[in-house]
Amino acid sequence: RRGHPRRDRQMGPMRPPPVQDLGWTRLDDPSSVGSVRRAVVHTARAIAFREDRVAEVALAATELATNAVVHATAGAALLRVRRHESESALEMVLVDSGPGMADVADAMRDGMSTNGTLGIGLGAVSRRTSGSSNMRCPASMIGR
Repeated sequence: RRGHPRRDRQMGPMRPPPVQDLGWTRLDDPSSVGSVRRAVVHTARAIAFREDRVAEVALAATELATNAVVHATAGAALLRVRRHESESALEMVLVDSGPGMADVADAMRDGMSTNGTLGIGLGAVSRRTSGSSNMRCPASMIGR
């Protein structure tokens, strides 16, 4: 019949999609930080990260999720795998309804804290990851 695949043709090798969203985790209490960290560790191992790199991305994920829980409301984290040819990358997207950072470069500097902590979390993230970006969207733009 027209429009139906022929059964005698061979298909090429199945490849995973270039971008694979693995799921969202709500960041509504401190225990959700552990959920994010465990998901990052599991995924990093599944895509064959070296163990030292697994530890680095786990630390970065913990710091980012903790920052969202402490400083924001209505936070969520998306874990994503990006593939290009024979390499895979792990990406974490965080969104929240927090006040944002007035000066991102200053916030990434060790010793900078707005609530009396050591202020080394975001600096550790920048040292342990291969790239990061920050975007601020004013509340008035939400829903447009």
